[in-house]
Amino acid sequence: DGRIAEDIRIATDVAVSLAHSLLFALLILGSFIDILLRVSGSAPLPGTSIAVHGYMVLAAFLYAGVGAALGLMLGRPLIRATNRLQTVEANLRFGLARAREHAEPIAMMHGEPHERREAARLFDDVGRGWNRQTLAYLGIVSFSTGYGTLLPVFPILIAAPQYIAGAMTLGVLMQAAQAFQRLTTALSWPIDNLGELARCRASIDRVASLYEDMLALERAEARSRGRERIAVCSSPHPELELRQLRLQTPSGEILLDDFDLRVRRGERVLICGDPAVTVSLFKAVAGLWPWGSGEVRLPLGRDLMFVPRQPFLPAGSLRMVLSYPDDADRHADAVLERALECAGIAWLAPKLDTQEDWGRELPLRIQQRLGVARVFLHQPGWIFIEEATDALAPKEEVDTLELLHHELPSSTLLVISRRARQNHFFERRLLLQRPRPGLQPPTAPAARPETPSLPEA
Repeated sequence: DGRIAEDIRIATDVAVSLAHSLLFALLILGSFIDILLRVSGSAPLPGTSIAVHGYMVLAAFLYAGVGAALGLMLGRPLIRATNRLQTVEANLRFGLARAREHAEPIAMMHGEPHERREAARLFDDVGRGWNRQTLAYLGIVSFSTGYGTLLPVFPILIAAPQYIAGAMTLGVLMQAAQAFQRLTTALSWPIDNLGELARCRASIDRVASLYEDMLALERAEARSRGRERIAVCSSPHPELELRQLRLQTPSGEILLDDFDLRVRRGERVLICGDPAVTVSLFKAVAGLWPWGSGEVRLPLGRDLMFVPRQPFLPAGSLRMVLSYPDDADRHADAVLERALECAGIAWLAPKLDTQEDWGRELPLRIQQRLGVARVFLHQPGWIFIEEATDALAPKEEVDTLELLHHELPSSTLLVISRRARQNHFFERRLLLQRPRPGLQPPTAPAARPETPSLPEA
């Protein structure tokens, strides 16, 4: 994202600056071409009697054209070197940011030597990129120096025969030389701005490539609209209903087929089995998994809350983290403290106004408790929990489920878990597995809340 932002800045800011300088060069060109036409007069071609009017204008275009051609040839390596340098710099920044974000687990695993070697490798790539760009600049600078050194002398050399022949005075010769120099300077705009052009070209290529890829994604999305997708809609009844649901991976592998389920308000359902299937089901109900077919009918009112395994903790005060996605000042302190107490993290209450990076300061177990505290705070009617209690100790998990049952007695609870040791809290247990190759998977029966023996679907 940092590299994209920098490329967009270069592709716009530098492009505008180059456009301004090009406009100025065109104005200079238009101003001095007429002066040079008038003062240069006519001169015969060598060995002929054919007079060429304004021959110094033609010589200026020839001089600048040859210089631009040679400059562009020498500038090709600079474009590639600049592109390569920006790429390796982005890799280094990403690698350092990644190591900083995961500093604690790296230190726990004593991975500092490996990270140091990786950082050194990325830094060596940056050094090699700078060396290549420096060599490319060396060729350009050497050529530009020679080109600029010859520029004041060249018009005097081509006008000298007329001055020697008496057809041109010294004043006219100096005037013609100055006009030639200004005209050639304007025509030399590509050479003078070759470094900026290379940098801008490299950034524009990457931005254009990203833009084309985004358009390709939009076209693919438009083509897929006619295909089967999981439809998420509202139910006219206070119940969650899955109809003939098929879950697939983006590559087409079937995870769950012909699955029917009905969950009424107030039920407690435990979902376990293959993690790929259960997590995909969680995302499909949330509207984040379109691959497959069938219908997901969300309950009337859509008073739903999804609790992922690792909750998102925005940067800011603990009050903001706990209230998310509501405004931080929407809930009173007593309500926030009660939610923390129910989640078993009442010791965090004095830190409600403390500004921290809570995603790094707190371990996963406490982060999961914060996610559960949000449930106690918002008190939704339908709660979907994705392995958000698996990191808790057995007693902590029992206490959390008991409090959910006590504090939210009328809420529906669907818990995805990799362990099924707390079955007595649930009225049903769904065991989801991938269909075996070559076998027709059975249809899961609709849920019955009155069954006390936790039937498996």
